[in-house]
Amino acid sequence: MKKIIIICISIIALFTCACAVPDFGLTQDNNQNNPGDYPENTFNDDEEVLESENDNPTEDEDYDVFADIPTHKNIYDYHSSNGTFFIRQDLNTYSSYIKDNDRWIQVDIATGAYGPTIDKFDVDNDGEEEYLIAECEGSGTGFALYGLVIVKDDGKTSTTYKFDHEYFYNMIDESIDYNYNEKTHELEVYEQLPPNYDRYEGCSVNLNPDLTFEKIVYSDIIKISFEDDKMYMSAPIGCIYSEYMGPDYDNKILVKAELTLDEEMQIQSLIWTVSVEE
Repeated sequence: MKKIIIICISIIALFTCACAVPDFGLTQDNNQNNPGDYPENTFNDDEEVLESENDNPTEDEDYDVFADIPTHKNIYDYHSSNGTFFIRQDLNTYSSYIKDNDRWIQVDIATGAYGPTIDKFDVDNDGEEEYLIAECEGSGTGFALYGLVIVKDDGKTSTTYKFDHEYFYNMIDESIDYNYNEKTHELEVYEQLPPNYDRYEGCSVNLNPDLTFEKIVYSDIIKISFEDDKMYMSAPIGCIYSEYMGPDYDNKILVKAELTLDEEMQIQSLIWTVSVEE
């Protein structure tokens, strides 16, 4: 009788140990996926800024524009050009944060396939630097659409200003025009200016005479870039031919505008260039 009791106790102990193992493994996985540096319970509902007491997790010492954090799944850092700050995108929660020194700033931006680009300089001439973010709003085969996000931060709260890709599409639509000569197959793309303006900005290319030209397009690829403390919007010009299903960009014409903002954070003036890319 004693032998039977001992055997039953041993079987129960083994069964209990076997059942405990999977629970322990799941807990480890959940901890591994937790970013740790910006836990949700540190946010206040009425604040846009998160203060972090922890050090930043693994950073890429070479400051690559696209740097995967190997210890956390689906979390990516995109560093500024000088490597002094970055924007983090957590694809587990579809949330984004600017990390500058010891400060975390939550921002609402798109999580497109190509990720954001971030920079910081005084864009509205108020004596304070703003964060500039080029966000990928959509991407796929034959198209990539970027918008502009500007974040003003005073150390306690932050304010965000957004200009989506449709805003820039309308800007191109109002400023750029074209002429096509059916005899010579020459396409001219130029900036629309009032008649009294003593200035011309445009260029011409010769298209394939074996194709039937219909019109130009500029809605598939819109990019935002930052160069030498200046903002730019650019778009290649595509040609629609009767023989093709989609636009053709072999003409290499690029329209580009320098963006400036006033004190009200509205785009104030534009300096256009229309050129043929080499």
